[in-house]
Amino acid sequence: MHIDVTDAASIEAMAETVRGEVGNAGLNGLVNNAGTILPCPIEYLPLDGFRRQLEVNLVGPLAVTQALLPVLRLGQGRVVNVTSAAGRAGVPLMASYVSAKHALEGLSDVMRLEFRQLGIQVAVIEPGFVGTAMGGKLQRDTEGAVGSLPDEGRRRYGPALCKLAEEIGQHAATGSPPEVVAKHFDRIILRASGLDGF
Repeated sequence: MHIDVTDAASIEAMAETVRGEVGNAGLNGLVNNAGTILPCPIEYLPLDGFRRQLEVNLVGPLAVTQALLPVLRLGQGRVVNVTSAAGRAGVPLMASYVSAKHALEGLSDVMRLEFRQLGIQVAVIEPGFVGTAMGGKLQRDTEGAVGSLPDEGRRRYGPALCKLAEEIGQHAATGSPPEVVAKHFDRIILRASGLDGF
């Protein structure tokens, strides 16, 4: 199902559908993979943009997990949160993304401790670059970010922002196919469910 992880009604509609589909068997796994990037220097980082990053990359996974917790409990399932290497180390000009991913790492640690008693396991995956169309969106977002800077900000940060977007776009274009990462998700969830022989 395609949902908006920042919209409570969208999440609840999804959860209702899932509950109807799985019934008393419960859910074997949930992968929280929604994410977005807002490249911008901290000096000019718009607070509403920062909040939006937290909503998608941090609050969204929490809201979806809460909505599906009853069926995850029934299925003794596993939650897989997709973070990033940026969840462990800072990256210049990516403060909002790095902050959200650091926080998701911490949230995952707490989930792991609290959900253990519910029979739900929690895993974190920090994939490298995955071959997606993200590069084009990032390029447009970066151009918008550079365009919104005052003249001094464009002079100071514009070239570095454009270089960052270009490098990430190149990595995204040549990264692993999404199916490679999806296989890891499947394996983690099946292992948690005891369905893969491990």
